[in-house]
Amino acid sequence: MVWSPLSNYLLYGGTADIQAAAASGIKMALGSDWAPSGSKSLLGELKVAYLASQHAGSLFCRAAGAHGHHQRGRDIGMAGAPGFYRAGKLADIIAIDGKAGDPYLQLITARDAALTLVVIDGIPRVGQPIS
Repeated sequence: MVWSPLSNYLLYGGTADIQAAAASGIKMALGSDWAPSGSKSLLGELKVAYLASQHAGSLFCRAAGAHGHHQRGRDIGMAGAPGFYRAGKLADIIAIDGKAGDPYLQLITARDAALTLVVIDGIPRVGQPIS
């Protein structure tokens, strides 16, 4: 199931029952819907997913982290595909400002301007100059 909570709230006034989905073992991924009704990026959806999860009893898992990424990849048959952190493989990486506190909460609370580097397929696509 690809979950786009902001779009769900704006279009339907509610979102998927993530407690029921988690309890039934449904595999879930976070996605952004089209711009008129959803976030422009996964960073925006991540914020809404976190809030929805807190409302549903803190179901939020750290799926945005590397371990979640590896598990989701295995779940859909992509283990070892580009983007996994292995020698000789290309990676998708983001870096954000900040060093203190919980890295997952740093990501959830980050604004777009906090993104200091975006690497897609091993190629730096967006970045801020090192000062």
